[in-house]
Amino acid sequence: MSRSCWLVRDSSDSKLPTMATQYAYLFGFDCIRCDPDEQLEFAGPKPGKAMLALSYRTLRYLGPDQLVRLRETAKAGAVVYIRGGFDGTQQCTLSPLIDATFLYVKDRRATAYRIEARWPMPEVLHGENSGGEFLLPSARGIPDQWQVLASAQFESGECAPFLFAIRCGAGYVICDLLADAPAGSPDTPILYRLANPAKRYRELGPLASIRIAAGVSPSARPAFNLTMDDRPANFDLLNSGNLRRWLEHVESRFHRAHVDFAWTPDQLYPARSFVEMLKRFNTGIVWHGFKRHVNHSGPLKFENDLRQGALMVGRISRRFDVNFQPIMVFPFEAFGLEALSFLKQAGFVATVAGPLPPGNSWSNYPSFVHRSVPLEEEFANVFPVLRRYSCESLSRDLMLSHAALNLPIIVVVHPDEIGMRRWPYPPLRKGTRTHSDSVLSFAAAKRLRAASLEEIAQEIVSRPRPKAFELRESCRTDAKHLH
Repeated sequence: MSRSCWLVRDSSDSKLPTMATQYAYLFGFDCIRCDPDEQLEFAGPKPGKAMLALSYRTLRYLGPDQLVRLRETAKAGAVVYIRGGFDGTQQCTLSPLIDATFLYVKDRRATAYRIEARWPMPEVLHGENSGGEFLLPSARGIPDQWQVLASAQFESGECAPFLFAIRCGAGYVICDLLADAPAGSPDTPILYRLANPAKRYRELGPLASIRIAAGVSPSARPAFNLTMDDRPANFDLLNSGNLRRWLEHVESRFHRAHVDFAWTPDQLYPARSFVEMLKRFNTGIVWHGFKRHVNHSGPLKFENDLRQGALMVGRISRRFDVNFQPIMVFPFEAFGLEALSFLKQAGFVATVAGPLPPGNSWSNYPSFVHRSVPLEEEFANVFPVLRRYSCESLSRDLMLSHAALNLPIIVVVHPDEIGMRRWPYPPLRKGTRTHSDSVLSFAAAKRLRAASLEEIAQEIVSRPRPKAFELRESCRTDAKHLH
């Protein structure tokens, strides 16, 4: 059964719910637009498979029969997301969805907002606080059984909710008092809007709603992986002790962290002590080039190199009793479409690369999706290319945004960055074992899942992806085939 999101036009200006549309598209939902004057034919969804989005003004505009259908759809397991459409300070009711009322208070100056530790808000966001200058609405008099998801702290010292959720049978009603627009341009990628504390509060309602509708548990946490490039290397006899100390440090910062090592096939003679050290910790091995450590975007004999590289990998595996994951990390992160085609033919699962420079990637996805999906958009229909980051490029807010969207966090380090330079070596900066502490501390604090690159790839390629961006019209035929 496909995931579906019904988007009900506003009864006043006929606009579709903007935020719900973007998040539904990002999570691979079929978007179906509805008019409040038509006979709404919502399908009877299974739990975690449907969402309906509308404004409060439209909710009050619907007729009795439409409201009954809406309630029954929620009780069957759908998420009803109500955002905006409030007009000044007013007494509001969500009847007949929920038999309760509250007082809507229009925007006031706030000095901070807090994400509450309540379901269905994603647990990775629980307890996050952001200070600044905000204009936020609030609700007064909501029943105790309603779950407050986000609250504003006003200049008077009062704290009051602006986002809350109510159970309705097997589903949820999520009420968002904010106007239906992101802070800033709606074309700004969702990943970066969530990474900005000054804008994050506007993303919380659609984020929590779509995750529940998609069947993503609030307790779900994304995978975390640390990858070291260019090791093991031939005749590198002096680094086994450094390796042990570094892996012990990684373990102390994030218990059972998984570290994958990128091994170039023609490196047939590394120190056995180095490889044996890997086996004492939670580590894995991936390919680093078809055969040699060269730029794979140029004119190479890929078929010949891959054939010889496979023979070398077989020798390494037998000699050291190790397994190579069907994952390629290209040297210098340089590759072209021809190299990806050879990976696909050879049975590889994915490759990994840093984010493409802004403006240099081609994608048929809308701009608000850019970098907000785990695979590079440019190669989405060619071969899975997972995105990875350097430690320096990952701020805490950017990692928090990844975690909120359930995107894996893949971090790359190089030997010179962590004090494992090969000797003799040209003068380079001397790294330290603490180089990756910030990302490891975040992973530990948010209890991310340690995983190998192969495990991450297999999980990601099975997820629903955004499709060609289109909105279907609601009609009886469309609804019936979803029953």
